[in-house]
Amino acid sequence: MYSEDYQSDGYLVVDQLLPAEHIATLRSRMDVIVGGNTDFPDDKIEFEPDSQAIRKINQCAKNDPVFRQHAGHPAILDIVETLIGP
Repeated sequence: MYSEDYQSDGYLVVDQLLPAEHIATLRSRMDVIVGGNTDFPDDKIEFEPDSQAIRKINQCAKNDPVFRQHAGHPAILDIVETLIGP
């Protein structure tokens, strides 16, 4: 099921994969990064043209320990394993 969706759409949405508390932690950490209250690299934060609004934050797992831990969450890894194997 997941593999077919991923192959046809190029992305995968898995509803309610992680508990709400986990998502809240990520949102809180994003606020810390956006607020400049950590040593996250400035060159990995993209802004909307002619604006201070943030468009995208790149390489979160590579540059932040909270997001790195998130990337290794067993529920996420289980889904990845169904897509690419162990």
